[in-house]
Amino acid sequence: MDTDDQEMNGELESSLSEMQNCTKNKGHSNLIPIEDFSVDDLQFNFRQKELVELIKLLGYLTVKVTVPYCSPERPNKRRPCNENSPRIGTGKICDVRKVTSLSRDERCPCSSCASSGNPANSWAEIKIVTSSSVVFDDDEGRHATCLFGFDNADSQGVPLEGVGIATLEKEICHLQCVTHDLQLADELASNLMAYKSGRVRFFNDYKDSNVETKLIAVVSHPHGQFKHVSIKVDPSTDQDVSPSKKNVLDTCEGSPGAPAYILDKDKNWLSTYC
Repeated sequence: MDTDDQEMNGELESSLSEMQNCTKNKGHSNLIPIEDFSVDDLQFNFRQKELVELIKLLGYLTVKVTVPYCSPERPNKRRPCNENSPRIGTGKICDVRKVTSLSRDERCPCSSCASSGNPANSWAEIKIVTSSSVVFDDDEGRHATCLFGFDNADSQGVPLEGVGIATLEKEICHLQCVTHDLQLADELASNLMAYKSGRVRFFNDYKDSNVETKLIAVVSHPHGQFKHVSIKVDPSTDQDVSPSKKNVLDTCEGSPGAPAYILDKDKNWLSTYC
């Protein structure tokens, strides 16, 4: 076992211990492993295979965000953040763009290409939306890593290197990552398009149905563990049930930045759990 594998196993064992001893959400009975999620986990009037597939597509686009660094500009530093105690959150892939450069002035922004005399002339830029509590500024963005495909306890996932932030808007951060794996980029883009079109199609069917309750589905990496789904139906009578505004789900550390799919009669939208 190499050093990277040992470090990853050590981190996972530590996060598993945190999850087992969690005081905020004891037992985690509301958290369902993404691979086990099925129609049986939905309330009767939401039990549709298409909705399960839609939430699993959202899960496919969900990533674990790790930041082993704390910017000097970050306010309210509640605890030290370094390689031994990284900040953990969740994010969602929201844009994929392949780049081919024929110019010496434009090169792949990853750390390997920055120090190479022969940088890649083709790469993909992957934008990930997360919470600004996870990635606060460009400095932290360059230290961030997003782990794609961490779906079960045995999966290693695919790390995507953070190279900075694209935009920052109060509670929301758009983190820029890169990969040289263009086949992966094509798969991500295809699934992102499938998720967007599936959301529109499902909403059009739902808004004309007799179902009156709201549904919120959050996909997260609780305590840095593999992906879990949390479902809540009709959590509030308030008009605004955005998870960025209020805590509507029993989530844990590692959940900030998690994508929240919200479905009701008037809205078909994706929020970011902050």
